[in-house]
Amino acid sequence: MIKIDKTYPAPDYLKSLPVPADENEVDKCRYNHPLVKSILKSNQHGKCCYCETYLNKYDDIEHFRPKKGYIDRRGIMHKPGYYWLTAEWSNLLMSCKTCNSSHKKNHFGLVDERSRDISHKDISREMPLLVNPLTEDPGMHIRFRRHCAVEVACGGNAERGRYTISILQLNRPGLRWMRRKVWEQYLIMVEQLHMAEELLSRIPDDSDVIQLVDTCRKAIRGFQSVRAQYSGMINRQF
Repeated sequence: MIKIDKTYPAPDYLKSLPVPADENEVDKCRYNHPLVKSILKSNQHGKCCYCETYLNKYDDIEHFRPKKGYIDRRGIMHKPGYYWLTAEWSNLLMSCKTCNSSHKKNHFGLVDERSRDISHKDISREMPLLVNPLTEDPGMHIRFRRHCAVEVACGGNAERGRYTISILQLNRPGLRWMRRKVWEQYLIMVEQLHMAEELLSRIPDDSDVIQLVDTCRKAIRGFQSVRAQYSGMINRQF
């Protein structure tokens, strides 16, 4: 998970949609438009907002605050949800189906459940347990030991990191396997760079070795790029 900046603004189409008056009008709000998906994907560099796996055409628009109902920190389902935020740009993300439909679902616990005020449509006092990649740096709450996601255990952030990892299952076997492949490729490239730099220290004027060092450095920057799959893992190691 990395910080997401919505460089591209909300499309006019989304702004034109009426705000649902209650939970019964949520299904009438046609927020799930190909243009909306396209812009969200661009803002997220084509990656899932949560696990950083590359998105495909079958993936979902995710409501950070669930629109129809929410599951609190005790695991209890409540209705209504945040229906008035159904088409709110600041509440929309793109998620892979596994993170969204299989794991996150309607989970939206708060640090203090007493701060929730759905009846007055007031979210100003809420502190979600789920880390919001749109408003904060996930690295303050979640880092990695090699290819495994781990909560940050200092600065009061452990609870939110632990909740986010648990709810989204950020260490599920398939995801860990994909991250591990990238991690091992990254380590190989780092080792190759070290070897190339050692060789360059011995023969500093060798053009082939200079080119090899540059190639290795470029490849490493590629792994670290926000556009790269699982770059949060590469850049947020303990």
